[in-house]
Amino acid sequence: MAKLTVIRDDAIRDPGHRGAGRESVRCGSQSSQKKVLRERLYDALRPVATLGSVDDATYSAHFLHLLRQTAVWADIVRCRIENSHNGIVSTPVASIQYPARDLQQLLVRLVGELKQS
Repeated sequence: MAKLTVIRDDAIRDPGHRGAGRESVRCGSQSSQKKVLRERLYDALRPVATLGSVDDATYSAHFLHLLRQTAVWADIVRCRIENSHNGIVSTPVASIQYPARDLQQLLVRLVGELKQS
């Protein structure tokens, strides 16, 4: 967001600067692409967040623990995305980045467990 503001300031200060308008539009489109990606992630995590209630005796306790952890982190990421829509957080990328990374690590471990069984 700060980069977009700086580019707009440069474009205002020097409207004759070659590419000033293009840079501004490009950054704006990147911002909208990120918003679309957050929407897709939000929708994709809906079923993952509900997995925490699975309690099946056919799975190991370790697997069920990973499943619950994954569901909690998916819910955290979904809440952060929702908060960014409502303007509760000022930096949506920073608020989503680290929980999403932790969720990704859990998903990798979960997939590894599924491959072993």
